[in-house]
Amino acid sequence: MRDLISKIAGILRSRQSIGRGFAITTFFNLMSKLLGFVREMIVAYIYGASKPYDIFLAVLSPFSLLVGIGAGTFTSTMVPVYSHLKEESGEEEAEIYARGIVSIIILLSIALSIFAAVSAPFIVSVFFPGFDQQTKNITTFVMRYSSIMILFNSLELLYVQLLRMHRMFLAAVAVPTVLFNPVILLILLLTADPKKAYPLVLAWTVAHGLISMVSLVVLGKSALPGRISGLKKPLSETFALWLPVFLGYIAGTLNLIVDRGFASLLPEGTISGLNYAIRLRDLPAGIITGSLTSVVYPVLADAVAKKDHIQRDRLLRRSYQLITFAYVPVTLIFLFLGDWIVMVVYERGAFDMQARILTYQSLIFYSIGLVPLAFGSILGNFYFSHKDTKTLISVNISSVGVNALLNAMLVWKMKHMGLALATSISATYGMVMLYMIARKRYGITNVIDPVYTGKIFLSAAIVIADLLLIRHFFDGLVAVVVGGASALTLFLLTTRILRVYDVKNVLRMIARWRDSE
Repeated sequence: MRDLISKIAGILRSRQSIGRGFAITTFFNLMSKLLGFVREMIVAYIYGASKPYDIFLAVLSPFSLLVGIGAGTFTSTMVPVYSHLKEESGEEEAEIYARGIVSIIILLSIALSIFAAVSAPFIVSVFFPGFDQQTKNITTFVMRYSSIMILFNSLELLYVQLLRMHRMFLAAVAVPTVLFNPVILLILLLTADPKKAYPLVLAWTVAHGLISMVSLVVLGKSALPGRISGLKKPLSETFALWLPVFLGYIAGTLNLIVDRGFASLLPEGTISGLNYAIRLRDLPAGIITGSLTSVVYPVLADAVAKKDHIQRDRLLRRSYQLITFAYVPVTLIFLFLGDWIVMVVYERGAFDMQARILTYQSLIFYSIGLVPLAFGSILGNFYFSHKDTKTLISVNISSVGVNALLNAMLVWKMKHMGLALATSISATYGMVMLYMIARKRYGITNVIDPVYTGKIFLSAAIVIADLLLIRHFFDGLVAVVVGGASALTLFLLTTRILRVYDVKNVLRMIARWRDSE
């Protein structure tokens, strides 16, 4: 047994090249997303769209914000400072700095955990004004006894980043993938109570804690806290980067908090239903957008650095074309078969027909934001390549304001559907603003091709007719399988006839981008 543990530890402590690290990361990220999807199916079976799950999700929202203040931001700002220090002063000085950051993050995370426990009544009242007094009291109680999750989550982010910095890419992705979702599922299966939120809190807290402990063992003394004295210059550089990185980090978190805050004004189960819909939307989005971004970003950054505007604009145009090529059929499938997809994936146990309707209605309006979200991510990389984080952060923060305003306007008439629609509109606003500013400031041209877009919409119209026929003749699992297969096949066929793309051209293009990296 000891030999086996030593062998596993040796494998986890091994270092990988960037290329091999990319392949390992891609594989484990895919596994993690699939396991996360299974986790959501189990949670839906046990809890459905219920008050206990609403309370748990409500607790996670401010926790995410507090983690962002500490580890979420510092783990990003420390990377460039560590790299420069290692290059200029040597590895020993860089390690001293890293251990100093460990001390800061641990102390800050402990302070934030205590703050969450003490301020829980105030936080719940501000973030979730729609909860009745009993629900507020329960949420406050849950937040108080689970605030240590902030510390464990922060340590996980810190140690995983240290693993990446030491090029232990296998450990950085394998440890969270193997421990997070499987541990949560095990604890839920042993302790789950559909009337109480504490098993969910226990499962998430233990999972974060175990990942932190295993990562600490793998890192050894590199993960131990160190002195802060004598680090004035690198720490000053770190804190100088904190605000812009923090503002960029919390944009997505704030959108989620705003949505859940308004959802607290609606009947119980709304927060849960919105979350289930987001999970469905993000399954293809996480795989497609993540893979595309990892391929495009380094090539785009290289083109910007070389001031090769032709290559830069070509990359943006191809990215837009690939995104619409991939997401238009996915969006249509969600729109016309989403109710059956929700039924097949979730509807069992505590997840009843009412929860299905709530989730499907939310999914409809979330799915129309798939293309803007994906292309907005590519444009974000464009601004990072130009080192223009100020514009990116300004647009992201303003999109949060747009989302909040639209939520206030739509929540009473459209309920949960209004919240989902507001999210998609704010994502579209952010994408349009980034694109228009890029055209004016950086002179990008011919990125959105109207002829290509017209062909995509023509193919989409044919697919819509097909899906309407499928809905007329089939339902349930058969509708999902037959409709999904026929929609994708018909879309690929029509786009090939219209000379948009075919699968071979897409794969050839991605391979060419990788070769040019």
